[in-house]
Amino acid sequence: MSTDTSTGGSSRVSRLNILFGAFVTAYGFLFIGQSVGQAALVVAIGLVTLLSGVAGTAWAADRFDLSPTRQRRLRTGFAVAAIVLLAVFFVVY
Repeated sequence: MSTDTSTGGSSRVSRLNILFGAFVTAYGFLFIGQSVGQAALVVAIGLVTLLSGVAGTAWAADRFDLSPTRQRRLRTGFAVAAIVLLAVFFVVY
């Protein structure tokens, strides 16, 4: 039995990121009628958030042979990209 509690919390956070990313991606398609650029930016934010969640799963670690350090960096990189895209969204629109 593993005593590492960080994987359980990380797994939950990854699942929440995946769900939130899917929601934001679907929500972005509602903006197509207003502005294609706005819709594309919201969809991109959702996809990057979704990828951040996927990068944190055990499946991604096994599938892409990611070490825990590499997995954490990848997850953090996608999260930072989502934050930057969100800032761009608020500046532009």
